[in-house]
Amino acid sequence: MIELDPSLINDFVAEAGEHLEEMEATLLRLAGDPANRDLLNTIFRPVHTIKGASQFMGLVRIAALSHKLEDLLDLLRQGKKPSSPGIVEILILARDRVAMLVADLARSQTEETPVDDLIARLERIIEGREDEEAAPTAEAEASAAAAPPEPPPAVPPVQEMETYEEEYDKELFAIFIQQLQEKLAFISAQTGQLSAAPDKFEVLEQCLDSINSLGSSANYMGYRALALLYEQWCDEILAAQQAAALGQEVSTGFMETYIGRVIKFFPQHGDRLLQGGEPPMARPVARATAPEIAEEPLAEDRLEDEAPPAPSSEAPASLAKAVVTRTAPARAEQRDEPAPAAGPVWESESDHQKTEPSQDAGERVVKKSVRVDAHKIDVLMNQVGELIVDRSYFFQLFNEMRNLQQHLKVNAGLDPKEMKLLRAFTYRLGEAIVSLSRTSNELQEGVMKVRMLPIAQLFNRYPRLIHDLTRGTTKQVQLEIRGEETELDRMIIEEISDPLIHLIRNAVDHGFETVAERKRLDKPSTGTLLLEAYHESNHIVIEITDDGRGMNPELIKSKALEKGLFSREELERMSGRELLRLIMMPGFSTAAEVTNTSGRGVGMDVVKKNIEKLNGTIDVESTVGLQTRIRLKIPLTLAIISALMVRVGDNLFTVPLANVEETLRIFAKDITTVEGTEVIHLRGKTTPIFRLSVLFDIPSSQQGTDKFFVVIVNSGLRKIGLVVDELLGQEEVVIKPLVDYLQEKSGLSGATIIGDGRVSLILDVYELANIAMNRQVTRYQELSLGRRKAVNDKTGYPATGKLN
Repeated sequence: MIELDPSLINDFVAEAGEHLEEMEATLLRLAGDPANRDLLNTIFRPVHTIKGASQFMGLVRIAALSHKLEDLLDLLRQGKKPSSPGIVEILILARDRVAMLVADLARSQTEETPVDDLIARLERIIEGREDEEAAPTAEAEASAAAAPPEPPPAVPPVQEMETYEEEYDKELFAIFIQQLQEKLAFISAQTGQLSAAPDKFEVLEQCLDSINSLGSSANYMGYRALALLYEQWCDEILAAQQAAALGQEVSTGFMETYIGRVIKFFPQHGDRLLQGGEPPMARPVARATAPEIAEEPLAEDRLEDEAPPAPSSEAPASLAKAVVTRTAPARAEQRDEPAPAAGPVWESESDHQKTEPSQDAGERVVKKSVRVDAHKIDVLMNQVGELIVDRSYFFQLFNEMRNLQQHLKVNAGLDPKEMKLLRAFTYRLGEAIVSLSRTSNELQEGVMKVRMLPIAQLFNRYPRLIHDLTRGTTKQVQLEIRGEETELDRMIIEEISDPLIHLIRNAVDHGFETVAERKRLDKPSTGTLLLEAYHESNHIVIEITDDGRGMNPELIKSKALEKGLFSREELERMSGRELLRLIMMPGFSTAAEVTNTSGRGVGMDVVKKNIEKLNGTIDVESTVGLQTRIRLKIPLTLAIISALMVRVGDNLFTVPLANVEETLRIFAKDITTVEGTEVIHLRGKTTPIFRLSVLFDIPSSQQGTDKFFVVIVNSGLRKIGLVVDELLGQEEVVIKPLVDYLQEKSGLSGATIIGDGRVSLILDVYELANIAMNRQVTRYQELSLGRRKAVNDKTGYPATGKLN
């Protein structure tokens, strides 16, 4: 592989990843309609681009595989070979192998995954020597991937009658022909001067540089026969240089012969190439600096309007720059020191003319987006968080200033004129703080929007998952996506990816019936899995709905009873919603047998924990025989949240406002005890309350009083009350993570710094509710055991019956 700057490889990896995503989405659509010519053409374009870029960079395996893939696609889209589901599977397999090679580049900057087995198979299919319906198995794939690489196939012989005309990127082809015309004119002019030149070796060296440049361009375009011809031409020139160095006579006839053979590859442009163009200056061709990856201009702008940022004696216009500029719509990374380019360089007067762009052209080349390292956005978000803390500090100072003003007015006996100056200063300070608050809010909102990504980036991964899960089964599932434009913090997108994968796998394995079963039930043979996202207040709601067999509450009851999770009486008292939530208990599964997909009872409890870790909720609704809907409700962001500040003793706690239902002030007489747990009656329902001072074992300042503040929070399955000493008000807080050993089963999810510099711990409402309920169960069991022991001691017989 040509030695390249690592940043160029990174650019290739990023762009190839985008093209591979486009390929995968289109291939999955093609699986449902294998003969669709439009889809085949859509797939052909990214394959063609990847092939050209990999050949330019000297990535041998990617270039060879994408070239064969392009050959097969060309036969399919021209109708010379019929498409079929088996062919589509092989196309998907080839796409995956290219993705593996790109992953190799990202990891080690070398191509490691073997491709010769797949190239050979594509060749057999192209030549009609293999039944394409024989879809590859996982075992075959594993053995193929592990097989040692074979030598690359030999370059085919030159075919004089082969001709080239670009079908898809005519603008790129026009640039190629323009540069070819200028280079051939330059070589022809140098050949004419060769006989009279005092230094024939130097003239031949200039011609050799130009031909090498043309060879790189031919490789980039995928013109293999032309590239081979250039190699033969270079060999002839090297032989002539050797003769010149020995003082022998140098024949120049072969130069014109090769020029004529090159022109035969482009019969439509023969007259233009024979006329030649204005040749560039006769000087050695130097390597250009690596082209910066520019933004894609608006659709109506032409490539000719783009120009280098400043005049250069090296004329850095090249085919590589043209291609990368057109295929990188979201990249604008600036480099302090340009690295050497490994691509072809053509020099022309037209390039020099374009170094001074007109004002109109400059106005039209508008950048639509910028690719920024995610780490930089995170750093900026952290700085915004610090600004929010500083804003709270200024508000604290303002309140102290007002208190000082009141104190001086009452106790110091200042002159009214002096008090007027103090009031004016306090007013101006308040105005400045309000302005700071407004600016910081706008900055916070702007940075948050930068971190927001459409959830389509997540949803678009799942059509392939459905395809792989149903392949080789008797189930047919169609994925329907709604609300993919809904935006969500990129950090949350990554956190919910695995939970959604598990929910989809469960739906396919447990929810959907086979085609035969669905037909017996008068259902469409293809099941529908709906992924829907929408905003609800400061949250995003994601619903996963399948039209399968639903969940049977009676089956859930029997499984829970079988595993000894609950007694029969406890299960009978549970509502339908509570029964459905049992599927999220560790080790619970209703599957009759373990499959490769699910059935081990591991997963739904992890899904629940991961969603609750994000301060989200999960809810399950199901109708037997019709459908199951799982509803996830998650905050839009994890960085800055609205929260209720409370105090217990000398300690400050933060309760996420998303979990707060209401706040109450109660009296001691309103509290009763049921089975060892304090409860209050709230609008006809019994709500358990727990004292934070007891849960965290800290002293309370409200001991001996009969008035209490209670914060009613939603813990998912039920509401509970948290007794606190004081409600301090609502604030926006910046979440700072805790180390794992402090956060694990502590009832805390993080910490924040308030305006006066003190640290407030953020409550994990769900974990805190679990801790409180577990303590309640333990206390009740201890109380029951004590009562039983007391009865035994008194009567001498074991006690029977239920204790209240």
